[in-house]
Amino acid sequence: MKSQSEVNQIKSRRLYWLIITLIVFCIFYWFLPLNIYNNFPVLTSIIGSFLVTVLLIQTIGDYRSWQEFNNPEKKDWRFKITPLLLLLGIVLIFIFWFNFSTKEKSELKSYGVVVSGKIIDGNIITVRKGLKKKQVFEVKVKFTTETNQEMIVKENLHEKEYIGLKKGQDIKLIYSRRNPKIIDLITNAEAAKDFLHSENRKVTLNDLIYFIEKPNLTESDLEKICFGWTNYSSQTWINTQRNISIMKNDSIIYTYIPNNENNKNTILINIELNRFLEEMKELGFIRLSNELNENTTYESKLYYILITTMNIKNPKLIIELRRK
Repeated sequence: MKSQSEVNQIKSRRLYWLIITLIVFCIFYWFLPLNIYNNFPVLTSIIGSFLVTVLLIQTIGDYRSWQEFNNPEKKDWRFKITPLLLLLGIVLIFIFWFNFSTKEKSELKSYGVVVSGKIIDGNIITVRKGLKKKQVFEVKVKFTTETNQEMIVKENLHEKEYIGLKKGQDIKLIYSRRNPKIIDLITNAEAAKDFLHSENRKVTLNDLIYFIEKPNLTESDLEKICFGWTNYSSQTWINTQRNISIMKNDSIIYTYIPNNENNKNTILINIELNRFLEEMKELGFIRLSNELNENTTYESKLYYILITTMNIKNPKLIIELRRK
């Protein structure tokens, strides 16, 4: 039976260790500079989790020596709770890592500058974790900041994003004005939505009307709708992710060429066609001919629309919008 004095000492020691545990947690969660996390996100998360877990075990167990902790009998209640704290340590790794990702995204949203960079190198690094192997897909990009500072930064990607890139390719990215080493490559719809304010939706007839009234068709106009546009020629843009293209001259020509492996291209074309027909009806377009064939013309007060469907060898849908 412990005396009251010993009980008070145990409480004091546990309070002391608890304060240290909370301080370490706060440092890694709130106060650690973002550039340290940015350089070593996984390692920093592991170190933070390890320190917090060890301190928490000491806070609860109040071990007085290594021999006491390494007791071979381990019948004390403290040893039964240790495995649960080790599981908490694993969870903490993901908490710190997720928190870093959130802070990085917030940093780029608040202080980000979108620029074009160039991929100068790429590597696939194999990391061994116990008996398992994991591949890390890393690219090295070069870009110039708004203050004419040339930067070369490494960034990790998912495998699908990495496969679609090649050395020497131009790539859109966002960097932090406060710390240009903090970047994110805009290689998917989610990043485009976060940093380019892309709506990640389908092109509509209202979009085509907006484009025809503009002097030039720009990438920023298209990226507000969805991500993945490539400039094929001066006023022709292709989106291979959505199997569409848009060309501007005296008219706006929208082309949809589905690439379905299950031979459902004709069905997909009909779905896309019906989507535009519904919108044309809402905007007051009427068909000039009663016959619906491969080439059908519609008109409104200001525009003509010619719809062409091809369903033989290379199924495609072409919608041409022209002023009257």
